[in-house]
Amino acid sequence: MGLREDDPVYYKVQMQKLLNKARKNGLKVDASVYDGPKERSVKVLFKDPASEECAGAVIVKKRRY
Repeated sequence: MGLREDDPVYYKVQMQKLLNKARKNGLKVDASVYDGPKERSVKVLFKDPASEECAGAVIVKKRRY
């Protein structure tokens, strides 16, 4: 029996697969934390060491009031 999409472990496994695939394809995987006056956020970063190109995806974002 496989994992269902309403199971949090499903997303953990899928995210781990994606991170491993990025590393296997030569990308550096990192994280960034921003703690500013109006919001706090955490990003996962994918960086190509050869071109220095970087793309990030916000995984947590909280606004401050």
